[in-house]
Amino acid sequence: MTLVPSEYLAVIKRRDFFILLLTLFLGQVASAFLLLSLVASVFTQTASNFGVTGIVLSLSTPAFFLMAFAGLTADIIDRKKIIIIANIVISVIVLLVLLMLKNVYVSISLSFLYFAGNSFFLPAISAASAQLVKKSQLLIANSLFIFTLSSGQIIGLFIASIIQFIYGNLITLVICEVLLIIAIFLPMFLPALPPLEKKPSFLNTRIKEIAKAFVYIFKSKIIWIFFVMFASIQAIIAFGATLGPGFFNDIINIPITKSPILMMPSIALGLLLGVVFIHKPKMNEAFLIKMGFSFIGFTAALLGLIIKVGLIKF
Repeated sequence: MTLVPSEYLAVIKRRDFFILLLTLFLGQVASAFLLLSLVASVFTQTASNFGVTGIVLSLSTPAFFLMAFAGLTADIIDRKKIIIIANIVISVIVLLVLLMLKNVYVSISLSFLYFAGNSFFLPAISAASAQLVKKSQLLIANSLFIFTLSSGQIIGLFIASIIQFIYGNLITLVICEVLLIIAIFLPMFLPALPPLEKKPSFLNTRIKEIAKAFVYIFKSKIIWIFFVMFASIQAIIAFGATLGPGFFNDIINIPITKSPILMMPSIALGLLLGVVFIHKPKMNEAFLIKMGFSFIGFTAALLGLIIKVGLIKF
């Protein structure tokens, strides 16, 4: 008996699919390195949570506006070309960040550009994964894709916090650049990944399908509830990420270069527990969401009381 089912091993052993997963993993690790470096750099220079807000917003705002267009692009252009070009663009942006790290406004602007480029990378590599496995393996391939996406972010943040703790922002960004350069060359070993359809009317058809999808979303009550819940969770995470550096720096007296190494293990543990519980057939998703919000609310209130009575004043 093995820890990894044979069906999953069979998919992982497919050379092209493995290269794609490795490219995705390196890209997510690099993004985590960049994000942590920029948060630390901006807060160190401004001593303001408002500056951190710009970095946090750059993580999600470009995807919100560009994801639909990026998905359409992945449907009409060779996915391999998109992956390589996107990685080239974001690697150049990281190089510019390295050269202009002392300029806060430029760093925030480049962060927006980085995650805008990343918005094209993710739909292309997601669509490409379905082209590199058999039809019967699509479900397993999708599971491996999501696992790689999440683990890359978790592992990236955890390793970046250690490197930043020991070596600082500059070395963290240099490693980020090296990872992205590797992620440029890896997809070159993949075969061409052209769109499945090339009919003249295909583009119009896809645009109409996207429009219908948005209309359906706006009309569906259950999807709106899901979106509100998901947006609320993301807002809480963004709020915590924005306040975190100032909280550790001003209240607990731990500088931003040191505090991530305290936060990342707990974040990784929380995501790991979430992955475990969400795959329990008897666990209801609504119950898990309620428990998650309850836990966040309880711990936030408890932390507020501790600060209010001065238990961690010194």
